[in-house]
Formats: sequence, C-alpha cells, structure tokens
Amino acid sequence: MEARPVRAPNVRIKRFAVFLLLLLASVIAVTRGHWWVRLPVGRATYDGQPAQATLWRSGDGVLLVALTSPEVADYIIQPREQAVGSPNASEFIHLGPLAYTRNAPPSAVRIPSAKIPVEPKLTTAPGLVQFTDRARISIRF
Repeated sequence: MEARPVRAPNVRIKRFAVFLLLLLASVIAVTRGHWWVRLPVGRATYDGQPAQATLWRSGDGVLLVALTSPEVADYIIQPREQAVGSPNASEFIHLGPLAYTRNAPPSAVRIPSAKIPVEPKLTTAPGLVQFTDRARISIRF
C-alpha cells in the first residue's frame, strides 16, 4: 500500500484565500455600476460660507455630493447631461472611501421638477462643480 501525501495546512489556507479573492473580484465585477469612489474635496461652500461636503464619482463620471453642514442633503450631478438630481436618503450606503448605490443608475428627483421648483444653474469644470438648490453650492476637488 502506498501512503497518500498529506497536504500542508498552508496550502489549504492559500487556496481558500485565492478562492475568497476571486469571489470578491466577481462580486465587484457584477455590481460595478453600484460602486462609487470617494474624491478628496479641496473646498466646499454653501452660499459663500464654508461647508462640510463629501464627493464620490461613479465609474461613468457621475458625481455624488453629500453635504453634512450647514444642511444635510445628497445630490447627483450628471456632468455630461448637465443635470442635477436629489436621491432618496436610503439610495446610498456610505462606506468610507466607497459608496454603494442600491440601484444602478441611482434613482433621483431631477432639479427642477414639480417637487423641487428651483433652477439649478449647474456649472462644471475640471475640479469644480457649482449648482443651486436652496443656496449656491460650490465644490472644488
């Protein structure tokens, strides 16, 4: 009778780690339209006053602006279409350097609309987004 070689525990751990990495890569690839990457914000203003804001970008260039001060609000900026929208509060899950949207593309109420009768006056340039909701909001990144 021949003795069967016994695999070292390290080989099993390495195979399991490779399996987990492949599984994670597959999940991210299938849900890639749902993931947004955080961008550094240089300066944010709300009616000319300093404001707290976080900015994320989707894979196709759409921006998510999350204001936390002086008001709490999220905005979706579509630079190609020159459109501003206001998503549901539960549409995004903020995960530090990443954000995840429940729907791809995210659903949002366009500004202006029957619910939000304000002309957004959107201005986009490399590293700059400005628009109007209740106040003039400016983000430099």
